[in-house]
Amino acid sequence: MLQENILRQIEEASGDNLTGFSVFHDTEQDKYYGYYLGEHSKVELLTKAYATERNCNNALERFRNGQFLADVKEGAGGYYVEFKSESGKVMAWSPEFAKRTRAENVARPGVGEKQVEEAKIEAEAAEPTSESTPPRHSFRLDFYRGEHKAPVRGRIEYSLTQESAAFQGLDMDFVRSFVARYLKKSEEQEGATRPETGRISIWENGKPAEGDVFSTERSLEVSLDVDIPDGVAYNAFIYIKSLSDNRESLIGRKQGAGAPVRVPVFTAGLPQGLYRFTATVHLEGNAPEKKPEGYSFSSSLFHLYAETEEEVGLA
Repeated sequence: MLQENILRQIEEASGDNLTGFSVFHDTEQDKYYGYYLGEHSKVELLTKAYATERNCNNALERFRNGQFLADVKEGAGGYYVEFKSESGKVMAWSPEFAKRTRAENVARPGVGEKQVEEAKIEAEAAEPTSESTPPRHSFRLDFYRGEHKAPVRGRIEYSLTQESAAFQGLDMDFVRSFVARYLKKSEEQEGATRPETGRISIWENGKPAEGDVFSTERSLEVSLDVDIPDGVAYNAFIYIKSLSDNRESLIGRKQGAGAPVRVPVFTAGLPQGLYRFTATVHLEGNAPEKKPEGYSFSSSLFHLYAETEEEVGLA
């Protein structure tokens, strides 16, 4: 967990330092901690301890490049953010805040509230002649300026449900996938033609899994049975949905050409429970004749469990 004594030392020594990422050397332990200093010289992120400054800087580079996952959790004194690598290993924590919204604001280190530039896009569900009025979908795009030479960061939100997802750079493939999922749900409700569905299967140790119970510590792949001609490029997005709280997260992504489509997914760090994989595949450029431009997938329910691991201290 977050080292409160280290946090206090950093804030006391920071003075009027500018916001941004930096490294703190704890001479007593001879350990290095990465941190992000926000407005009013307050630490908003503190990494675990590293034995060398180089390893600590490598960790901070992951944050600068947006290569991390963030999850708001409730602790004894309020809400905090747990930051993980893309493989699910815990890398850092935020301090605890009284309000959940405050914790959510620091879940994207490097983004100041005054740096937010809001843009709102609206996608109209254009239907052919229909007796019912087509639904109106509203999506919000927020872009955030990063540090010097750091790429822009973005977040897209579906206004109706306030579900959102973060992305790095001007990743329009990700934006298109996010928008397409909600338009697809609307089309299914209206009985309109939806993207072609395909078969999805879970692979373990390089072969189709025989059961429906998996450890979060095992490497899994999601295989999508889709007929993509040789040379035709695709973008595949894999999501995992928890049935306990209905939260859905992007857990795998792959770009390629031709079939088969098999995407590694990372479940480390997820709480145990019942889940379902969903996926979308978009063909790049013009789809071949008589081929759909996109495919959608939904797996059967499966159970994840966490193997007991020995707690590793930071000191």
